[in-house]
Amino acid sequence: MVHRSNKELLLNDIACTLESILTAEAAQQSETARCLLEAEQDAPINTASFDDDSDDDIDIEMECSASYAVMQLYIQLLNSRYTFDRVQGWSRPEKMYTLLQHFAPTNTRSYRGLVRMTPEAFDKLTLKLQQTAAFGQGYMDINRVREIAAVAFYQLGRFGNGASERDVALQCGCSIGSLIGWTDKTVKGLLEMSKEIMAFASKGERAAVSAWVRQRSGVPEWGQGWLVVDGTHIQLAFKLAMMEKEHRNYKSFHSLNVALVIMPHSLRIVESVVGQPGSVQDSKVWTSGSNILKKPRLYLDEGEFIWVDGGYGHSTFTVGPFSHVHADKSKDLKHFNYSLSRVRVRVEHVIAYLKNRFMCLKGYRGNIYRVKDQATAAKVIQACIIAHTFASRYDRDDDLFALLQPTYSEDEIQEIIDSMRECRDSNRETRRTRRAAQRQYEHDLAEATAGMSQTAISRMRIDGAHELCEQMFQVLFRSTAQVEEDTSP
Repeated sequence: MVHRSNKELLLNDIACTLESILTAEAAQQSETARCLLEAEQDAPINTASFDDDSDDDIDIEMECSASYAVMQLYIQLLNSRYTFDRVQGWSRPEKMYTLLQHFAPTNTRSYRGLVRMTPEAFDKLTLKLQQTAAFGQGYMDINRVREIAAVAFYQLGRFGNGASERDVALQCGCSIGSLIGWTDKTVKGLLEMSKEIMAFASKGERAAVSAWVRQRSGVPEWGQGWLVVDGTHIQLAFKLAMMEKEHRNYKSFHSLNVALVIMPHSLRIVESVVGQPGSVQDSKVWTSGSNILKKPRLYLDEGEFIWVDGGYGHSTFTVGPFSHVHADKSKDLKHFNYSLSRVRVRVEHVIAYLKNRFMCLKGYRGNIYRVKDQATAAKVIQACIIAHTFASRYDRDDDLFALLQPTYSEDEIQEIIDSMRECRDSNRETRRTRRAAQRQYEHDLAEATAGMSQTAISRMRIDGAHELCEQMFQVLFRSTAQVEEDTSP
């Protein structure tokens, strides 16, 4: 259905009224002309009695007609932008950026409450946003960038009471239109930085997280599983106008399902898949957009795997718990599930960490009327993940934040550039090695599955997953010196 503004509806009503008036006036003038013609036939009119002011009388008569008044009203309304006089609304005299400047040197806690990150993280992130195409690639003034980003992060950090656009705009000292436009601009800028911020684990990080898993589990072989994946639902605050059933999840509320791959030792997100409706199962969400699943040898070495939960099915590079039905019958399987959960629990911490920072993820307030609205929601969620990943780098030492200044010097900007260049240089050789490993993996897989049916391929994949899970089960009991229970009949 075509949406029309109040102005368009009012113009249409005036046009219809004008058409009716013109029809009535035309009929009246026709009747008057007929009467004059009859009178002229009965008594010829002396034309000499008319003076030169007869034309002026006709003009005055036209200006006094109803059609002339309605036509002038139509023209006036057509040339005006608003149908009613605008009243200047009340707004806060302090802008959001002014408050940040006040809190930065003395009150870090209030600063983080406004923009959901520390002063250092916010300043460095706005410096990067300034270089994106959304912010003019460096041409926009840095203070303007900070003002826009501050309002956007304030909105993304709100949930529940006070999270509406009107309330947020009132608190930020801006209009609702500016709030919407600035948030969209910030989201676009964050998405441009996705590859830079959401980088995969470096060689040093891989060694650190592997050592953490070995220490946490007490099993050296378990260190080969240094990634954890799980899903979370982003609840939708309002009922959808489309695909309502598809977005209703197993908990009976509308949501979008998100898959997160994290490193458990640092709670850092290395991959996210966003945009699937809430009714889609977790494993399908991950399969729909995971680069790790598409090209595993590009990210994982031979023998490495990812820890998953029971809903992610079987794979030769994933290890999950045994089902509750089988675990209830064997204390050995229950012990395995418990040991695995001590590693996997960190992904729950990541989800809480993310949603507590950007609380809009606890209840997304955007209306979803069309397909593009769902894509917009996915972009906002992904932007929150990107901003959280960047801000979490500066959450480890709160003592340093009180010493930060609201602006940076050229030397500090160059330091950021140099650090990113060093990271790219250190990862270049690793990426080259992994591309070669991925090509070899695809070649070996094609040879192994040549001439096999889809059922046979699926069976081979399940057997490989069971073999990997059995290996992890055996090394757990060897490392803990625990005797397996004989459950055979």
